[in-house]
Amino acid sequence: AAKRVLAVAVCDHFNHARRCLEDPAVAEAEHAKPNVLVVGPTGSGKTFLVRTLARLLNAPMVKADATKFSATGFVGRDTEELVRDLADAAGGHLAAASHGIVYVDEVDKLCTSRTSLTGLLGGGGGSVNTRDVQTSLLKLMEDADVAIGARGSGSAEGAAQRLSTKHVLWIFSGAFNDMHRQLHADESAEDAHFADLDAQALAAVAPKADGAEVDDVAVEELA
Repeated sequence: AAKRVLAVAVCDHFNHARRCLEDPAVAEAEHAKPNVLVVGPTGSGKTFLVRTLARLLNAPMVKADATKFSATGFVGRDTEELVRDLADAAGGHLAAASHGIVYVDEVDKLCTSRTSLTGLLGGGGGSVNTRDVQTSLLKLMEDADVAIGARGSGSAEGAAQRLSTKHVLWIFSGAFNDMHRQLHADESAEDAHFADLDAQALAAVAPKADGAEVDDVAVEELA
């Protein structure tokens, strides 16, 4: 199922990229990207699927670990570096990079830890994974203009180049162990709720044990 979803999403993505290159008006129109979230336990082959996809595709693609990013003001990678890496993967060809693919693994580690006293540390890893990182990734997923140029050069030419993420496809993956347990608990609670409703409905329509006749009002309505 995961292979089918990834294949369909990538096919739709590059079909849309082709239409954008053929007609600039299509690129300016509103478009809902088929971004993908791959969920599965550790060792289920999530990263292998994406690596195989990257090997088969002749297109710009970058991979990153979500635990390496940090909130503004802390030591760690900035989320916008993903877009700059994508431009590097395209050899500086911004038109190709603007329709590339970004894969972020371990995204479930961005969830705030319930056991953290400060509320800053993520569900795993030593980096500072706060809601700021989630917000930054969300902005990049939707549509953001990121400055592209020679890193650290400070040249005016590099600063003038900007790459839009409007048509960049994003693939996320993670184990989300707590989510599986929560979904299972919700399903069990829902099953118990409907079982209780069924029991109440059966009790309401069941005939009386003492064989009492139906009341006069019901008989008149039936007549």
